[in-house]
Amino acid sequence: MTSRLSTVAVDLVHQLESLPPGVLRLVAADAASIAVERTQLADPRLRLGLEALSASDSGMASARRAVEQLTQELDERAWDIQELVDAGAASEEAYVEAFRQARAAAAVGYALNPDPRTAALESVYEAQAALVDLGAVRMAVAIAIASQP
Repeated sequence: MTSRLSTVAVDLVHQLESLPPGVLRLVAADAASIAVERTQLADPRLRLGLEALSASDSGMASARRAVEQLTQELDERAWDIQELVDAGAASEEAYVEAFRQARAAAAVGYALNPDPRTAALESVYEAQAALVDLGAVRMAVAIAIASQP
């Protein structure tokens, strides 16, 4: 399976592809959670999404739609800020913060994907984009894997 994650960490792709669905779900949830936490993104739709992940319940589809809407809103906000940066009316830091928060929301949305492998690969990719810290995401993946019996 080709994944965007292979552009930054092909070894993680290989590692994740060999894991069972339950562990992949945990990896996706943990990657999304660290991205939200470290970007300090707060929105009730994210809380619902993260709760659906931890409960592995049937509410995942509706939570995913809500998180995808939030991601789209945050992406649009980031583009708006980028236009302001280009016009000299906003700082690059403001754009970077908006971009990182949009990627954190995307990590939650991908973690809710019905396919566990896609959920893990894409949420890990988005988490590393949100954090700009592949090492932290690698650690979250390792902890999620190690926590399984």
